[in-house]
Amino acid sequence: MAVDYTISAHPTMYRGVRFRSRLEATWAAFFDELRWQWEYEPFDLGAWSPDFLVKGAHGRDALVEIKPITEGDGDVIEKITEAAGDHGYYLLLCGVAPFGQDTLELVGLLCSCCGRKRIGCWHKRSFVKLGSAYDIAFGHGGFYPGFVTGLDATDIGAPGVHHFVGDEVMKLWAKAKNKVQWRPAR
Repeated sequence: MAVDYTISAHPTMYRGVRFRSRLEATWAAFFDELRWQWEYEPFDLGAWSPDFLVKGAHGRDALVEIKPITEGDGDVIEKITEAAGDHGYYLLLCGVAPFGQDTLELVGLLCSCCGRKRIGCWHKRSFVKLGSAYDIAFGHGGFYPGFVTGLDATDIGAPGVHHFVGDEVMKLWAKAKNKVQWRPAR
């Protein structure tokens, strides 16, 4: 599925930063709602300039690309994968909103591999709540190490691990959208 650029982006100010699109500004506000540390357009990798760098636990950060998509896009994934090479970052592709799937909301597609293995390494990842912190689930079979917090079920006890239900994630998304909505000049 190719990205449709027929709808023009609307540059948007948020927290003193001029974003190239309202969608990017909305994701920044959403990251703030999740209390994730981010940097906008952190650097250029030649063929790709990531939209965000999100700070991760243990010094392993994620490069994030925001696109007006509702599901994975092979062309975008290939471009990101090739440009990122073996820099050691997680790669995250986010769309027009957190992707819905049953009662879970997915942050997007995440690649946690490095090097040549990256192309086949993109997987849907859901949100989890580790204690009171918001994170992305990496694990399988009940083990959920958190990329942002560095916590996992064994750090805080299994009862503290909760997948977000769609309503909770979408309330945070709606709050983020309200923060960046267009307002007439006074």
